Amino acid sequence: MTRRTIAGAAALVLAGCVAPLGDVGYDKEALVICPDGPTVEGIDVSHWQGTIDWDAVAASDVQFAIIRVSHGTGTMDREFARNWSEAQRVGLIRGVYQFFSAGSDPTAQADLLIDQIGGAVTPGDIPPVLDVEGESLDGQPAATVIANMRTWIARIEERLGVRPIIYSAKYFWQDNLGDPDFTEYPLWVANYGVSCPNAPTPWTRWVMWQYSSTGSVPGIAGNVDLDVFNGTLEDLMGFVGTMPVCGDGFCSGGETPESCAMDCPVCNTVPPLGRDVDESELCFERGGPSMYLRDVPEGWLDTLVWTHATDSATPANYGVWHLAFDEAGRYRIDAHVPAPWGESTMTRYDVHHAGMDASFVLDQSMVDGWTTLGDVYFEAGGDQWVRVNDNTGEPVSSMTQIVFDALRLTRLDPPMTDASVPDDAGFAPDAAMGDGGVTMPGDAGGPVMDAGCSCRAAPRASAPLGWLVALALVFVRIRRRPSTR
Repeated sequence: MTRRTIAGAAALVLAGCVAPLGDVGYDKEALVICPDGPTVEGIDVSHWQGTIDWDAVAASDVQFAIIRVSHGTGTMDREFARNWSEAQRVGLIRGVYQFFSAGSDPTAQADLLIDQIGGAVTPGDIPPVLDVEGESLDGQPAATVIANMRTWIARIEERLGVRPIIYSAKYFWQDNLGDPDFTEYPLWVANYGVSCPNAPTPWTRWVMWQYSSTGSVPGIAGNVDLDVFNGTLEDLMGFVGTMPVCGDGFCSGGETPESCAMDCPVCNTVPPLGRDVDESELCFERGGPSMYLRDVPEGWLDTLVWTHATDSATPANYGVWHLAFDEAGRYRIDAHVPAPWGESTMTRYDVHHAGMDASFVLDQSMVDGWTTLGDVYFEAGGDQWVRVNDNTGEPVSSMTQIVFDALRLTRLDPPMTDASVPDDAGFAPDAAMGDGGVTMPGDAGGPVMDAGCSCRAAPRASAPLGWLVALALVFVRIRRRPSTR
């Protein structure tokens, strides 16, 4: 990597954690992500380290080395060939990185790297790394940088058949690229002078951490970058080997959801009696610019997401809980909103269910925990969802927060043998009928909401109107019972 001036190696925290930083406020989403447990020491090097005594390096605690091949296509690293062969000779696990140049042909850059390592990733080598940092921009706009990164990645995957690693740092990634989502690729994060790194959004785990640029290692004169791998040496061997390791956090080497659910998770269906659906699951879709979606280690399952409300005509950010049901039936929908994160008094939950649409408006500022939105009928299968948009009508200047946390779906009727929709499929208790007619934009679809209801959900369900409606429902159901005469 380029030379850096921050001094001192960070003390490694060997117990996994996610910890908040700073006071409650606009930056209260800032997180650090600690190692999962034990770590493995490594280095990354270039010609800046001069001629390295690799036998001395191998005799130290260093177990792996990442070696620079070039800066784009214009500058070859003059020590690469020697470093590459020597690292293998002394038995270190090795990898290659390329300092990315957004102003150069990304395919040509990838081809240069591939050719320099002999056209293939040797079993036991770390996958190639795309180093994206300050000088990588080359004066290009973020959209061009991101597009060229994807082209480079696609070329590596096409020719080498491996998933490359991305090296970057939180604030470079956030301020220059706008937090694009590359979470399908392992992260190598740079962060110095801390006990645990602050990773770029939206990654929630890192595979390697560069924790110092001023380290000292036998066999190298002067400073060297120090790194750790997130796991044991056995984990590292599994990461670079041909045999997958279930539990390493990466779905690779032929792993499937059936063979290793923890590495290859899926969006689980809702069983007949219901379940909780958390925003940390794959079922949850984070929509809009990721820089405005803030993660906090609180809430249900110790995670939640929040953003600011707007009074725009269309949403900028949104959250969608995608739902698929094993069995048709009527389900109560509860939302989890922990204080003090929810501040919006006008949060609308749009529900698409059984081909119909309904809305429930919730005053999140009055809730601390679970609260009932209403109940609706869901058909068996997917293509159903609950969606919250940020354009509640509350002005941006108010800095009003909207929370996305868990939903709870509870079956109200007994398991059905006849999956037909009951007569009152669109009914929701404590509901005030609205005018509907609202379009839901975004990836979750955009049906016009002219077939459902617009309801306001209060934190408590004890209002007299609720009891009257409930009694009326019981009366209606009694009248529907068939005669026994």
